[in-house]
Amino acid sequence: MVLGKNPIKYEMFKYMDWEGRFISRILIVLLTYNKLIWNIISSAINTSIIYLSMKIISPKNKKATFSLLFLVFLLMSFKVFTQSIIWVTGNITYVFVIPLMLGYFYLIMNDLINSNERVILVSILNIIMTMFIEQMAVLLVISNIIILIYSSYKKKKLDKRVLLFLICSLLGTTVMLASPGSANRYINYHKYYKDLSFFNKIIYNIPNFIRLTYIINYYLLALLIIVNFLLIKKYINRMIFRLILYAFLLIMPVFTSLGFLINHFTDNPNIFIDYNNKIICLYYFIHMLITFILLLKEKDEKAIFFYIIGMMSNLIMLLSPTCGNRTAIGAYIFVCISLIIIIDKNVTFNIRKIMWLKLIIIILVLIYDTYYISAYLLHREHLSNINKVISEKSDTLYLQKYPKSLSFLLPIGEDGTKEVYYKKIYNINSNVRIVYTENKWKYYIFYQNS
Repeated sequence: MVLGKNPIKYEMFKYMDWEGRFISRILIVLLTYNKLIWNIISSAINTSIIYLSMKIISPKNKKATFSLLFLVFLLMSFKVFTQSIIWVTGNITYVFVIPLMLGYFYLIMNDLINSNERVILVSILNIIMTMFIEQMAVLLVISNIIILIYSSYKKKKLDKRVLLFLICSLLGTTVMLASPGSANRYINYHKYYKDLSFFNKIIYNIPNFIRLTYIINYYLLALLIIVNFLLIKKYINRMIFRLILYAFLLIMPVFTSLGFLINHFTDNPNIFIDYNNKIICLYYFIHMLITFILLLKEKDEKAIFFYIIGMMSNLIMLLSPTCGNRTAIGAYIFVCISLIIIIDKNVTFNIRKIMWLKLIIIILVLIYDTYYISAYLLHREHLSNINKVISEKSDTLYLQKYPKSLSFLLPIGEDGTKEVYYKKIYNINSNVRIVYTENKWKYYIFYQNS
């Protein structure tokens, strides 16, 4: 373990050299080398997200809503799932904070912070939550501003408790963002982005926003189709406007979600997932605004709040040089909660519909089990090849590639930096040449030996 197995010493080193993510870095040091403990905590974290989402939604259709929330994980974008749910450091950094935020929102929404002890604990929580990842720290500050404005307006006086929580979240965010390590990383590792103007940074990241919010999230798109259909039918009376909105809001997301899935399994690009296309980008920005207007018509405070903070979670990244699949998970979960709230209010689930949801879940669980068993078998093949190269002192190591969604598990990269670390981890001689052979899995799910 790093720096003499001392997580505090390690974090102070990181704070000065690389980043200010105090809490998540300490947890990474403690849990990365205690995988069994991480397995238990990670499972509890994922379960708590569904549990707290159920508490927040307070559904009339409990079985159906639980199934829809369970599908949020099972139908998560492939790379988001692998990089934020099953990758230890990604999971700790980007996911551990989410149930903390959901728990906080639940307490606020149900007015359960009703004692001085709870005020103190929640104030400390508002500092802790900012110390996982910069994106969520800024989002928490924005969330507190929204809550403060709404609560003060509703009570017709300044809500001092929420003001205190806002101050605490601002304090924690400032401490993290002001770290010398964060400044050092920004200056030395993102020189091109740093030199862009404010507006050029936004323009540069708009395609990333479209990709991480819409293109990769085919389940979110499916929920959007359902919700927009329900709200258009409910609030748009004139048939001509209704048909125009149906055509505009429903057709494109269908082609985008299908296009993404086809691309994943065949590597065939198509225009519907071309997030660099200016028309696609403009379409989804308009789509986001119209959906928000329809949600305002529904007047569901919780749905509106989670839609706003979900979208803001990715909009924040317009000013960041490090957009990626891992940063998308917060937006995905929060927006899905918003949409499921609307579905629960407006759809009656009979036994047949619930049975269909259960059947989909069973099929997906079987597919995932097969997929990751195949990944494990390929990993064993890699270890066998590595041991063979080491024992025979061969100069070439052959490694079969993983499917695209697991490609990060191999050190494939242009500059060779990842290979250097990979060789150190597995005690491979630095002179050994690694050759990556094409993946041979049948139907992209069944492992086949190379």
